[in-house]
Amino acid sequence: MPPVSEAIGGPGKKQPPSQPPPQLQAGSNVPGGQDPESSDDVAVATMSVSNPIIKKRSVRKTKMDQYSTDKSATADFFKKEPCLHSHRVFERAAKIFDGLSKARLQHIQAKLKPGAKKDAHPAASESTIPNLDFNGPSEKKLTFELAFASMKYQSVFDEMLEDTAFFSLYPQLRDVEPLVMVVLWDYQSRKFQMRVPFEDEVLAKDISGIEGAIMEQKTKLGASLARRRIKAAAPNIEFLLPDNVRKQTSNQRPMPCYAWVNTIKMHPSELMQKLREEGFTQLWFPPKSVAEFKEKSFFLDPHCSDVVVFSLDCNTVLQDHPLVERGYLVRQDKSSCLAAHSVTPLLGDDQDVIVVNPGGGLLPAHMAVLLRERKSQVLIISEHGDEDHNKMLSNLELLGVSKFVKVFRESFISLDPDDLRLVRVRAALVIANCSKNAINNIVNYIVTEGENLKMLQDLTDADDDLEEKLERLQADHVNSLRHALKLHRVQGVAYLTRSTNDAENDMVVQKSIEYVNMQQLPKRMPPWKVIPPVLPYSAEEIDEQIGIDGKYVRFLPTAMMNGCFITCMAREPETQSEAFARAKGRGPKTSQIGGLNEEGEELHTEESGHHGRRKSLGNKNKGK
Repeated sequence: MPPVSEAIGGPGKKQPPSQPPPQLQAGSNVPGGQDPESSDDVAVATMSVSNPIIKKRSVRKTKMDQYSTDKSATADFFKKEPCLHSHRVFERAAKIFDGLSKARLQHIQAKLKPGAKKDAHPAASESTIPNLDFNGPSEKKLTFELAFASMKYQSVFDEMLEDTAFFSLYPQLRDVEPLVMVVLWDYQSRKFQMRVPFEDEVLAKDISGIEGAIMEQKTKLGASLARRRIKAAAPNIEFLLPDNVRKQTSNQRPMPCYAWVNTIKMHPSELMQKLREEGFTQLWFPPKSVAEFKEKSFFLDPHCSDVVVFSLDCNTVLQDHPLVERGYLVRQDKSSCLAAHSVTPLLGDDQDVIVVNPGGGLLPAHMAVLLRERKSQVLIISEHGDEDHNKMLSNLELLGVSKFVKVFRESFISLDPDDLRLVRVRAALVIANCSKNAINNIVNYIVTEGENLKMLQDLTDADDDLEEKLERLQADHVNSLRHALKLHRVQGVAYLTRSTNDAENDMVVQKSIEYVNMQQLPKRMPPWKVIPPVLPYSAEEIDEQIGIDGKYVRFLPTAMMNGCFITCMAREPETQSEAFARAKGRGPKTSQIGGLNEEGEELHTEESGHHGRRKSLGNKNKGK
């Protein structure tokens, strides 16, 4: 093992003398050879030519400015970067990294098997990702972020370690390669500065050994990374990533926090009062930008009446807040809240709803809270393993909705459309296991939604072709949505993705509706049609098409929220003109359910609210 002195330039090697500050350029009377911009500068410059005292002072001032600039740059270069990760976080992040790496290896081996399907893509299972304990949500989020970053840059780090013969110098570290990867990411992100242990931190001997090895080889590792950046003309390390990984992870950024009020446990007005008493400031209108949304402030979401939006500064406060820990306030992405509010209008009293791909169970729980006065039940169709299943049941119990929810652990595709357990079911929500490319911060999304960590594998898989992946996802989405539309008693279906790809959104809806309508044509069943969702858009949003695309809900990712796509479909009887057109082979005319009546007249509704005049979405759909 080479000594530290050799790793940083060799023993007794003298440092080159510091260079003197640059002098004035030849033929120039002002610093840098720039022409004076004002008449006063011209006068001073002219006087300095003939007056040696003024000229001497001018040169001295220029030197002082240069020294000041050099000191500023030096201070910035040697700035002490804070370390956020303890040895405990390193250990847990390495276990996640190891589990996801094994799942990725299984994926590659499955592709190489003779006769393997083109779309073979086994997900990370519970056997590859261990069950970990965390000291609160903050440590959990830090661990996931470290594992995600290490997974993302694995190919870059593999090249750095091979280039520097790291494992030849330290062969004993080959067995703990996942730990090497996560520690290397931490040190690289802090310019290879020595980590200062936290107060009362319990240090692990093997991790301390890895830290020592990285510090001994920091010069070679840094040089290897610099060579790669120069060769690739990369302005930063992110541009060394494979194109498909960079495209899928380039929009990762922090954003405000969304949470819905659990009205089973607390009235919204009571919760608002508690927040104000704790020093939170309530804004009566949504800020126009994140820059205006600071400190401990919040406002009520204009589209979902029970959703509170907190500023970016509140994220850390809310992670361990008693209202969140006790289930009074439920942190969840706005896309999920919009889906819950889009589905509930499809149901009447004593009617049930199916939820497909429930994630951590927070979205079905939200629907159960909204529907509890209608005596409706939420039926969850889930293929979760034991660990994810138990986590979901725990969430439902914490939120007090267990008696309003039933869980069926089976494949949704294999569910019989005439199953007697579905006798009261009149609506379904299909949550697509999509590409998630409209999510601003995937780690924050996983933590708040309680989703499976296999998402990190999907986003960082450099061997996965994006076109093949979209084809695979589209096929899965179409199969799920078609099956939902085939359920005989279901009268309304909602479809949710967190994707901006048309292949996962519009195309899935169109293919599914056309296929099912053709199949059910001989049965004389009412055809499925896309209907506009019942959401309280403001007049400005309708005019500027913000979150609206025809009859679809389509929000693009911004600094304020993640993106999403929501479609509502319903069985609607054909009008005489539509039936006549279809009989003649021209196909049905576009129906504007909720926006136009049978005579083609536009329907208007007015609602009052703190945003002023509101219209139904159908107002803007005429002729589309």
